Amino acid sequence: MLFRLGGDEFLLLISHANELEAENLASKVCQAIMAEKLLITAKVTVSIGLCDISNVSDAKAWIEAADQALYQAKSAGRNCVRKYVE
Repeated sequence: MLFRLGGDEFLLLISHANELEAENLASKVCQAIMAEKLLITAKVTVSIGLCDISNVSDAKAWIEAADQALYQAKSAGRNCVRKYVE
């Protein structure tokens, strides 16, 4: 399921996938977006933060952890995937 959190941030819930499968899917999404010619006048980037819900106590903490991983991806230069690590 895909949700818009606000602005240009989205939340994708992936069920029935382990951490490696989720990371592989996120990498494929990142590569597909980078390969697309979405806008002629602007460069489109994507940064993805992952967090396994079993690593946190509740939904709020899960979203915050995924957001931390997202900002790590942005800090790494964008167009990449980062996992939340405690």
